[in-house]
Amino acid sequence: MITYTLQTNITAIFMLMIVFKGAQKHADLTRDRDRIFMNLLIINGLILSIDSFSILLYDVPGQAVFVCQSLLKMAFYILNPLPGFLWILYVYDFIFYNKKGFKRLFKIGIIPIIINALLAVASIWGGYLFVIGPGNHYQRGEWFLLMPFFAFAYTIIAFIMIFLNRNRIQQKDFLPLMFFAIPPVIGGLLQTFFYGLVLLWPSMALSLLIIYVFIQSKAINTDFLTGLNNRREFDYYLEDWRKWKKDDKKIAGFMMDMDHFKVINDNYGHQVGDQALIEMSRILSTSFRRNDFLARLGGDEFAAIIEINDPQEIEILTARIYEKIDFFNQGNTGSFQLSISCGSGVFMPEQDGSLSDFFDQLDKRMYEEKARRRAIK
Repeated sequence: MITYTLQTNITAIFMLMIVFKGAQKHADLTRDRDRIFMNLLIINGLILSIDSFSILLYDVPGQAVFVCQSLLKMAFYILNPLPGFLWILYVYDFIFYNKKGFKRLFKIGIIPIIINALLAVASIWGGYLFVIGPGNHYQRGEWFLLMPFFAFAYTIIAFIMIFLNRNRIQQKDFLPLMFFAIPPVIGGLLQTFFYGLVLLWPSMALSLLIIYVFIQSKAINTDFLTGLNNRREFDYYLEDWRKWKKDDKKIAGFMMDMDHFKVINDNYGHQVGDQALIEMSRILSTSFRRNDFLARLGGDEFAAIIEINDPQEIEILTARIYEKIDFFNQGNTGSFQLSISCGSGVFMPEQDGSLSDFFDQLDKRMYEEKARRRAIK
């Protein structure tokens, strides 16, 4: 069993090292989400390493080994709930990107971490979470279940948060986020109820690999500020639209440009301007459907490519966008108001030529709409 556990842990550690090396290349450490992901990799690696060293010392006699084993187990128990805590922060930032809410969640969520850490330290003398008995034999303490309870609580709350806010998440991201919790929860439950089985942290390493492959590594095609698709991905869609279009569906397009964005930047600074872009991207994300393609092309310009059955769906979507913007402005206590001009239409290949030419036409319609709105005001 010891040999099997060590082999599993070492394999998971190498997996995490590969993911860490790859993530370093394009991680933006100014973003909370990227910092959280990198810390998840580091802490998971530390837990696996500590667990491996501790296993090597099982039932080895000697006072020095007793001290070393006690410190290793203390560190192991202190670190155990941290990945769940970091994961709920990652999910919150992924869905909401709200600095104030993020800080509030951190202050509340850190409380169980502190309680668990205090119990882990006290366990060296009181045996609350773990006991190092005669012959340096490790045993679970009387309050052992508190540690997995804290760890699983974070993961379950994150799972519920993802499900309840699924309309805010792109379909291609939803399933990986939901799946993240499944391997460690199954591994943790088996490890909790079948003493000697070690599956939790190798399972967590697998989940982190999944998140990296499906979400973190998509940074190359994602706008770093808004989380929408970027210009590169938009151009790819324009080139390969025939691959994803359904024969019984029509393609419609939207070109959208924020009004008075330069005024917001000039009067309130680029940080407020970035927040305006984030709020607009949220409005657009909740206005379009999950399967629709939405991109920030750069600056204050956005585009969408959708499949429709009826051209009237364009009017419905446009009205929904303006309605949500009005609702935001009515409740916004900040320094700026949002407004957007939109050019839209149904793509007719026989008339419009390529999808790229079609979006050039939509761009002209958008600026005509912007001029018309300015004239009215």
